[in-house]
Amino acid sequence: MTRLKALLNALREVISAFLVSGESDFLLHVVVPDLRDYERFLTESLLRLPGWRDIRSNFAIKTIKPAGVLPLEHLKSTHRSGCGSPEVAWRRCEVG
Repeated sequence: MTRLKALLNALREVISAFLVSGESDFLLHVVVPDLRDYERFLTESLLRLPGWRDIRSNFAIKTIKPAGVLPLEHLKSTHRSGCGSPEVAWRRCEVG
């Protein structure tokens, strides 16, 4: 996994990568100017990664709702934090 992480971090077209559940093992967010550049990236980079056997591509046709700020306000609760600090309820707290 460490080697794969290094390989993916070296690919400038990959702007984010996730280990996922389901049919696929990984989800990559790739940004290229056009389909010709995607074909080049696929054949010259992704398909040359060791151990990769099956690659499925999906393309965004149109943005319906852009990514925004994560709505974390509901996490502000002293009952959930266990740290005694409601404003950091999502922070990992260490005991002892």
